Amino acid sequence: GQANYWDYTAIEEAAVKTIGNSAEVPSRGVNLNAIVKSGGNDFHSTTTYNKTPLSTQADNIDDALRAQGIGVGGSIANRYSISADLGGRIIRDKLWFYTAWRRQVDDQAPLATYMPDGVTPAIAKELAWFNTNKVSYQMTPSNKIIGFYAYNHKYDTSNLSQFIPWEHRGGLMTPSRTFKTEWQKVYGSKLVTSFQYGFWTYDSHYWSFSPREFEPSTDQITGQIRGPQTTIGQRPHNPRHHYKGSATSFNPDLFYGSHEFKVGFDYVDNWFGRQYPLLDPDTTLEGAYSSWIYNYRLLLQN
Repeated sequence: GQANYWDYTAIEEAAVKTIGNSAEVPSRGVNLNAIVKSGGNDFHSTTTYNKTPLSTQADNIDDALRAQGIGVGGSIANRYSISADLGGRIIRDKLWFYTAWRRQVDDQAPLATYMPDGVTPAIAKELAWFNTNKVSYQMTPSNKIIGFYAYNHKYDTSNLSQFIPWEHRGGLMTPSRTFKTEWQKVYGSKLVTSFQYGFWTYDSHYWSFSPREFEPSTDQITGQIRGPQTTIGQRPHNPRHHYKGSATSFNPDLFYGSHEFKVGFDYVDNWFGRQYPLLDPDTTLEGAYSSWIYNYRLLLQN
């Protein structure tokens, strides 16, 4: 279905398989299995900062390209990531927590795209922030309850290029939420069961800085696209419910060897829609308007 964004710094371990997956994997192709960090009796914290210096970039701009008016290539304008996490106990040997935060910036300077002065490179803002939370409760020696919630916010200036001027730029904001609750139970020394319910959803918001009263148009000679994007006001929505259960039994020294038996189920219920709700015309998102407009565009050939 649709993609999800999550904080890789909150992952304890991960396994990636391209082929040869077992029956536990419900889909074909590449599969990623990741385990989020958990809290323990001792408190632990990590802080990480990553930065891509602009001085590490190179380009292939030569005199021939400069003569065509190309003075700068598509480049990174600002790229960094900062994250921090904390895990520990709420009740020793009983209740633990883990929480993490991350902010990621990846601003780009699109090829041959400038501010209205025609000299200063235009910057396409791209950023995301994450919050991950996990609680583990050892209810009894054989029963464990796990709760998980993660939030991601993505802001993407996707409509800005040499054909979409700065004053007509647009993009989308996508918040996504992932939730899970799981019950793990052990029966004796041979049987382990796990049952979980998961929920995921995202709700994109398309926005534009182009003046609302500007006539949407595409010049078929120059390729220039001006005016509000036809996606303004669109609200894609994709809720997904996930039910999963498994039982594993390990039997040593059974019938000339040790054997492991597994049984389980995996069911996902989801739908996807692109909606255009009748929002207030003054609906804005970080300075840009984000409400529905007439969906048409003039094609200019002269």
